[in-house]
Amino acid sequence: MAQEKSLLGIDFDPETLKRYHARGYPALYGDVSDPEFLLHLPYRQAEWVIMATPPQRTGVIGVDQRVALIQTLRDAGYTGRIAVTSHDLWDARQMVKAGADVVLNPFSDGAARAVEKITGQPVRQEEEIFGAGQAS
Repeated sequence: MAQEKSLLGIDFDPETLKRYHARGYPALYGDVSDPEFLLHLPYRQAEWVIMATPPQRTGVIGVDQRVALIQTLRDAGYTGRIAVTSHDLWDARQMVKAGADVVLNPFSDGAARAVEKITGQPVRQEEEIFGAGQAS
């Protein structure tokens, strides 16, 4: 039997929050790129933090928000696992180097799932082959 997991969605789009709430999911309004906001969330007891933010560089020096979030969590003592989204293998490698435990690629993951559903055969993807700690 699958273990129950609790989740908390964070978004700065009020329409997205309405959809979360309509489906019965807890969600808060906020900007996770703000380290101060992040540190006030109940992440310490979370087994996973999943970031579905797109690759986006911000600030004067162009820091990737996902990397900044990973560093903020780790610096604050978070010991759980972190999953992030990526859209290509180079970026996935950068996320693993930054400390992500799992990198999700919505496009290839979705295509692989479609192939599995159609053929009934599992698909081995590059992201599965390239795991955490194997970045070069």
